[in-house]
This record gives sequence, structure tokens and C-alpha cells, in this order.
Amino acid sequence: MEWMSAAAVFVGGGLGAVLRYYLERFLAPRRTPDALISAVFVINVLGSLALGIVGAVVNVLGGQDAIAYAGLSLGLLGGFTTFSTAMVEAVQALLAGRYARFVMLWLVQPMLSLITLIAGYTAAAAVFLAVFSAR
Repeated sequence: MEWMSAAAVFVGGGLGAVLRYYLERFLAPRRTPDALISAVFVINVLGSLALGIVGAVVNVLGGQDAIAYAGLSLGLLGGFTTFSTAMVEAVQALLAGRYARFVMLWLVQPMLSLITLIAGYTAAAAVFLAVFSAR
């Protein structure tokens, strides 16, 4: 059974990385190199929101399918988000003297990601509890 979780994480991670690649390509022409909010910023915040929703779904449904949860959370969303790239971009911005961009990537993005994770979890849990308790 453990090999199935590992396989789900492996496949999900690949799919998440591909999804991130195409979203970055979609967002790149719309951003300038000096923009305060980068594609990586948007991707990490969206991935955190999705992780909150996935966590709520698993908790409300009783966490029955650990393989699906591992594939979605660690795999797909772990491959989709790229906090390490955001930190590299933050250091590059600091070294280039772009202090506002540095603060956005180093401080605001992780805080906003945490807030969206909590908001996604809270909203999804409320919706799923309302739907499943009504039955």
C-alpha cells in the first residue's frame, strides 16, 4: 500500500510541475520583470488555497483515502507550488536593490499563502459540512 502512495505522489508531482509550467507561461507575458507580484507569487498563493480545500475535503470526508490525499497534497500541489523559487527570486531582488519586490516575495507571499490556506480550509469545510450534514 505504501508503494501506491509513493506512486501517487510521483505522478501527482509531475502533473503539478507541468501545470505550474503552463500557468507561468500564461502569466509571464502579462508581467514585467520589475513587477511586484511574479507568476511564482500567484502560483504559490493559488496552490496554498487549493491545499486548504483539499485538507478540508479529506477531514470532512473522514480521511478515508490516504493515497488520494498524498497524491493531491504532496504530489500535485507540492509539484505545483514552488516556494524555493520564490525565495531565489527574493534574494535576486534584494541583490538588485528592488526592495519592494523582495518584501513581497520574502514576507508578503508566505503570509498571504498561509492566510489563503486557512481561508480555503475554512470555507471548504463549512461548505462540505453543510452539504453532508443536510443529507
